[in-house]
This record gives sequence, C-alpha cells and structure tokens, in this order.
Amino acid sequence: MPAKRRSFVGVVSATEKSLRAARVENVFVGALAVSAFGVPRTTTDVDVIVDYGEEDAPRLAESFRRRSFEVSPEDLRPSAESTEDAANAGVREPPRRPQGPP
Repeated sequence: MPAKRRSFVGVVSATEKSLRAARVENVFVGALAVSAFGVPRTTTDVDVIVDYGEEDAPRLAESFRRRSFEVSPEDLRPSAESTEDAANAGVREPPRRPQGPP
C-alpha cells in the first residue's frame, strides 16, 4: 500500500518537529514565511534555512526519517559544507505512486 500523501500543513508541521527534535537552529523562509505575515501566496514547497554542522547530519536525518521523510546523513552533509550546495539538501517526501485511473 502506498504511503499516504501529507497535506502541506502536515509537511510543515513534520519539518518543524524534525528540526526541533534534532535541536538545530532554523528559520522558515519563502512563500511560507510571507503567508505567516498576512500576504498569502500559493506554494508547494517548504523553504527552511537550517544552521547545522556535519556532526549533526545523522541526528537530523534520523529525526526526519521518524516522520516518514526520505533522507540519509549523506544527503545532508553537502549542505553543511557550503552554501552553494544548500539548495540541494536531500530531505524529501516519498514519491507519489499512481493511484490508478481517475
């Protein structure tokens, strides 16, 4: 049975809980942050800036995996090393599987 797709609010909540449980500093940015200040925008991604080091990657990855995200410590290490790689950090929801004919 395919994993149930989370709502946008569910993804944001699970992301926030993962970051808090891993005890890393973070800030939500982008359309999500703009919406929080009363200017709604349509978005399908969650932009977060996280302050962590390579030694935090295993703990952070485990925190996300407990909430059904697909991530490994190796996915997180490049973004801890340089800001150029930050956009390529590998935390993602499992891919959608076709549900059959509409």
